[in-house]
Amino acid sequence: MLFLIRKNFAWLVIVTATLIVMLSAYIYNVISSKLIFKESTTHLNEIYTQVGNSLSNLLSENWNTMDMWIPYLEDTDDDKKIRTYIENIRRIGAFTDFYFLDKDGSYCTVDGNTGRMDLGRNMRILMEEGKNVVSDTALIDRSELIVFAVPCHENKYGDFSYSAIAISFNNDDIISLLSSNTFNNMATNYIVYPNGRVVVNNKGEHGDELSNFWRMLTDSSDNLSQDNIQPYIAEICYNESGVNRLTLDGKEYYLAYHSIGFKDWILIGIVPCSVVNENINRLQTITMSASVSVIALICTLSVLYLIRKNYLNLRKKDSEIKYREELFSVLSNNVDDIFLMLNTEDFSVGYVSPNIERILGISQSEAMSDESIIENSAVTDKNENIRENLIRMSVGERKEWERKYVCRNSGNTCLFHITAFRNKIDGEDRYILAMSDRTKERKTNLALHSAVNEAKKANNAKSSFISGISHDIRTPLSAIIGFASLAANEEGNSEATKEYINKIITSGNQLLGLISDILDISVIESGRLTFNITNVDLSRMFYEIRTVISSIAAEKQHNLTISMHNVTHEIVRCDKHRFEQLIMNFLSNAIKFTHNGGNISLTLTETDDGKKGVPEYEIRVRDNGIGMSEEFTKKIFEPYEREMTDKNIGGTGLGMPISKRIVDAAGGSITVNTKKGAGTEFIIKLQIEAVKGTENRYSGNKCLSALIINNNRSHSSQIAEALEKLGITYCSYDKQDDGFTADRHFDIIISDADRVNKIAEYIGKSDSDITYIVTTENQSDLSLSKYPDAVKGVCLIPLLTFDLKRILSEHCKGFTDNFTDNNPVHCDELDNSSRTLSGKYILLAEDVDVNVQIVKAMLAKYNVNIEVAANGRKALEMFCRNPDYYYDIILMDLRMPLMDGFQCAKEIRNIRSEYAKTVPIIAMTASAFSEDVNKAQQCGMTGFLTKPVNSDELSRTLTQAVPEENV
Repeated sequence: MLFLIRKNFAWLVIVTATLIVMLSAYIYNVISSKLIFKESTTHLNEIYTQVGNSLSNLLSENWNTMDMWIPYLEDTDDDKKIRTYIENIRRIGAFTDFYFLDKDGSYCTVDGNTGRMDLGRNMRILMEEGKNVVSDTALIDRSELIVFAVPCHENKYGDFSYSAIAISFNNDDIISLLSSNTFNNMATNYIVYPNGRVVVNNKGEHGDELSNFWRMLTDSSDNLSQDNIQPYIAEICYNESGVNRLTLDGKEYYLAYHSIGFKDWILIGIVPCSVVNENINRLQTITMSASVSVIALICTLSVLYLIRKNYLNLRKKDSEIKYREELFSVLSNNVDDIFLMLNTEDFSVGYVSPNIERILGISQSEAMSDESIIENSAVTDKNENIRENLIRMSVGERKEWERKYVCRNSGNTCLFHITAFRNKIDGEDRYILAMSDRTKERKTNLALHSAVNEAKKANNAKSSFISGISHDIRTPLSAIIGFASLAANEEGNSEATKEYINKIITSGNQLLGLISDILDISVIESGRLTFNITNVDLSRMFYEIRTVISSIAAEKQHNLTISMHNVTHEIVRCDKHRFEQLIMNFLSNAIKFTHNGGNISLTLTETDDGKKGVPEYEIRVRDNGIGMSEEFTKKIFEPYEREMTDKNIGGTGLGMPISKRIVDAAGGSITVNTKKGAGTEFIIKLQIEAVKGTENRYSGNKCLSALIINNNRSHSSQIAEALEKLGITYCSYDKQDDGFTADRHFDIIISDADRVNKIAEYIGKSDSDITYIVTTENQSDLSLSKYPDAVKGVCLIPLLTFDLKRILSEHCKGFTDNFTDNNPVHCDELDNSSRTLSGKYILLAEDVDVNVQIVKAMLAKYNVNIEVAANGRKALEMFCRNPDYYYDIILMDLRMPLMDGFQCAKEIRNIRSEYAKTVPIIAMTASAFSEDVNKAQQCGMTGFLTKPVNSDELSRTLTQAVPEENV
């Protein structure tokens, strides 16, 4: 069998090589024929172009020379001198004769011979139009001549009056140009007219001695006739030059043509193809022979190489088969997989791996002779029929199942994973079974499963501990800070008491921050960092951050600047709490590590580097503080790391690691630029999804108009950008004087503080309702009490869109915002809270009396009615007992006995009542983790407050939660 394969392969290689040689020769012949024709036509074109150029040069030289003779002939009266002059130039010019011509065609030679020269229509061109002519003609008793004539002024030679001079050449002179030794005198060259009349050829035939050239081609050519000769003639007559191939009298010729450029003469050469191609054909034959020989040699060597290689490969495959058989035998004896091959007809064993004896205690010979012995060792199920499963398998199908077998040697029960295939092997149908012992693997998996469960329990226990410790620490801390805040608002406190209380509040907040950082890093490192994604107004968030952080920065007399640039998507989808925490960490660091009176800036910029449809935001926090060393910069984001530069600067060293984890989890990046003693800059880049459908949120404000009065171009530009975002048309007041006049009505006027009184006076005299807003760069000038009553609000520069929007929402009639983020905008929080909360009923679910006391004290000034439930079950009973819309708001602690806040909120939402589904439920808890926020939302809570809660945050949250119809 192997010999036949090798023999057939050898013949296949030989036939393939022969076909390759023949195909190569054919391709070479086709390509070389094309190249020969191309080379031949190029060569002929060059030759006949040279001959044609020689004829053209002869004409040009004669005409130029004759033009030079005319002045001498006109100026000389002596016929003898003229005769001598002409004899001299004839020897130089090699022409036959010189003629003086009169207007009727008579001529006179220098020897005095006279006669008539018939130039045909060329005589009129010469005499009447005054143009040079060349013509063929014949004189009596003379052979045919080629005459060159040029006109001149009328003059006399002897008694003969002439108006032109001419010289003639015998046709033999032209023939000498046409007769060339090229192609061994085998070429026939013609000068013909377009009508086919032959002027001359290199054989001396012309005129009547030779029939019409085109007729001659038609009569002699095998492929030209009267029907198709005209396109052929047109091609030759209208092209400058070219080469064609044709057959004359059964022989192949090249026909080359070239336009001479006068008298419509065409130079045509006919050369046998064999003559032109002689050298190239000889080269082709030599090349062809050499190529075929080389190819044949290569093919022969290739055939020998392939035969040899095939022989070695077959030997190698034979060896590999033996090696694989040996390897399979070794492997099967050392693995816990048994391999069997069964006949599909009678299930007889065709092959079984020898390791069956080690694994099941059945010898290989026993298994081969009696296939049932393997089946008998299985722990069978009455409903299980393996043979039926195998019979139902189709060719190429695969099945898997698990089954237990008992080892005869040890008596142990082992679990096997069986994989069955039905395949054709050499045309015969066979079952192939792989029985893998998974007993150890099953034990390992059970152990791992148990370990995972234990790890989950430990992690849950850790989470419960962290959550519990957060609640247990924050609860007393909430009481400390809450009561201290209430005490600070009591009248009659001495200065010393006020100072003590402020220090208690400050220390409490610092302790709260440390606890929050420690708990946050614990949650993050346990892998439980989650994001509570909501719609967030970036401008509003930055306004709120500025409101909080500005007072902290003011304590150290820092110059704080917070701005937004090129932010076109202000409403985004993100975790507001984590975003604020991220920014506050960097700002707090900047404030802490910058000496008093420093400069700190926060800038938000929307870049073009985000993925398609997802904007990228760049946050820069810069200060001119103490900076960091290069060594510490490398480990700034590691937990508990701090650079000890000033013992008075506190902190846990967790703010930066927490921020880094938040940014990494959001898929962003942080870059640090710092230098010791020169300050630090943090650059945070985040891709945040923009909320769709907010493009036309301010479309209803197009009817509003605003006037900007500010001599600072940068400030004016910021105000204009904010007005554009709010959809308000605007113009600027360009006058530089201190006065103010308006030539038309404006709904809104925004100015700096320089012209407040003038503008307020103008508004006071005006009958129209104008919303007047003042801008300032100084934090200390934000108090509205400093300005006249006409001023409705004060905005800080750099201007945030929300800062302007909050005032317009409160005071400008017609201002609208079509987008709702469930966070109403209020200008005066205290007054608004008093009006909104007065008389409202609040259900407070709280089990700690101290917290109840704090909440009641914080809300006392708002004239609210508070009813207290000590646990979730009691709160649910009170809610169900009272009529719908009895309670306006529910404040819900999350950790309470009997029933926690989560379950209570869920039970309320499940009540079949519109009121129960919409009543505001606000979580108020010492549990401060994101999963608590998410769980609260899932249970139907609409707000979330983290203890300790300050009075302003509590009132603002309650005010925003009250439905508008209840205000």
